[in-house]
Amino acid sequence: MLPPLAVFDYFRKLFTSLETLCNSSNTELDQTKQVHLRALNYLGISYALGYSLMLFVVTYFVTIPFAYEDGSGNRDEESISSIRYLTIYIYFNFIANYVMLRYGAKKSIYCTPRDLPLYSATTREDWKTCKQCNQDVPERTHHCPLCNMCVLKRDHHCFFVGCCVGFHNQRYFICCAFHTLLCCALSFYFMMTYLSAHYVTFLGPEFFKYFLPYALVVWLFGSTTFGIFFYILIFYLNITTLLASIFFFIWQFNLVKGGQTSYEFVKGKKTYQTNVLTSIRSVFGPFWILNFIFPMPCFKNEGDGKTWMNGNTKYL
Repeated sequence: MLPPLAVFDYFRKLFTSLETLCNSSNTELDQTKQVHLRALNYLGISYALGYSLMLFVVTYFVTIPFAYEDGSGNRDEESISSIRYLTIYIYFNFIANYVMLRYGAKKSIYCTPRDLPLYSATTREDWKTCKQCNQDVPERTHHCPLCNMCVLKRDHHCFFVGCCVGFHNQRYFICCAFHTLLCCALSFYFMMTYLSAHYVTFLGPEFFKYFLPYALVVWLFGSTTFGIFFYILIFYLNITTLLASIFFFIWQFNLVKGGQTSYEFVKGKKTYQTNVLTSIRSVFGPFWILNFIFPMPCFKNEGDGKTWMNGNTKYL
């Protein structure tokens, strides 16, 4: 097996072991695995914030002005300003949802009944016991060995944010993926326009020159500049991030509509079924579509974090 594939397979097994432990009675992580996963946590956060900033800077200052410049050096300043405002708006929404995603992760941690959205001093007989925390926890609450906390309605651990996605921050994860999708799609168009003019036509007969190994060799032998190779690299990262954000957005929104978590979907469980609108409001709150226009922390999730009804009934 090639080294890159071996590394990929190793981390795939790490993810699998983490999610398996989160939903089992044994929640102890091997120390070596824990070190590697924590390193991956920091790497994911650095990539998400560093790459998003770099993409914003390149799009705002380089590719957008070029797209509205004619051969004589004249620029359509009105169009440039409009697209730049749109870019700022999308990037701001990404950062705001990213911050709220981190903040919501702390709110989703369950330590005592006071951490429930609607406080109740009583526990229920059907609650399971978390051996790590040594306490009874509500249904759909799982212990994350990496965060070392129980998380209300835990969906998964996101390494790009460095925390778990749960009851209070799932909406921000979905909105963050949505605005990442928009940002990458916008940047993809302007980067394609820029490279088609300065390198080769993107969908032309020399498309093979966009393959990263070829571009690397050509740059190393001095046939092209480092700047072009750098933009091709960003272009590749843009495509992979775009595809990943599309996947996460569709995956998560499908889970919300079905009233499931990722673990329940994989296991084929659909215990807590409601109508689609109720499932969406349980995650996004009332006026749910406004969350995709601007972060809406003032809209609370419809649910108490512990009672999950069956059939066509509401959470409250």
